[in-house]
Amino acid sequence: MDVEVQKTLIWAGVVIVALLMFRRSIAAAMDRVTEFRLRNLIIAAGSGSFREPGSKGAEEPREGWSPKAVQPVAVAEEPDRAWHAYWLGHDVMWTIAVTAGGASKDKIAHGLTTAYHHAESLGLPPELLEELETLIQEVKQTRRLGSTERQELITRLSEVKTQVGALFEV
Repeated sequence: MDVEVQKTLIWAGVVIVALLMFRRSIAAAMDRVTEFRLRNLIIAAGSGSFREPGSKGAEEPREGWSPKAVQPVAVAEEPDRAWHAYWLGHDVMWTIAVTAGGASKDKIAHGLTTAYHHAESLGLPPELLEELETLIQEVKQTRRLGSTERQELITRLSEVKTQVGALFEV
């Protein structure tokens, strides 16, 4: 038997043995999974569906929202909020950078869509969500993003970034 074939079979055997050894732990962990997220795609366990920003079934902003309710918290206390806050800032800044760098409409729309997802998950004010949703639609519907349109988009995203930053000031 070829050495490469033997290596492949041994590796497959190791994986199978490991899965068998840890099957109860893996099964218990899988039972705790309630939602799978990949970029702007969200698949809820048992729902058989997915949603995108603005689609029916998307999460509504949290009741009683106020800037005080969105203060930064320790990761150990609310890791999801810290996660979404970090990625919201990252996605807005990334979208500004790729827009300035001449990226395609699809790439810009992707950045806006992921920013929207994190803003929605944080329960940010409807005005901010509406602005992000408007930007997504405008980018998707624009035939060509010239330098004027790109500069306007960067300016509007910078305003969003400033508003979000103000919400997280202590």
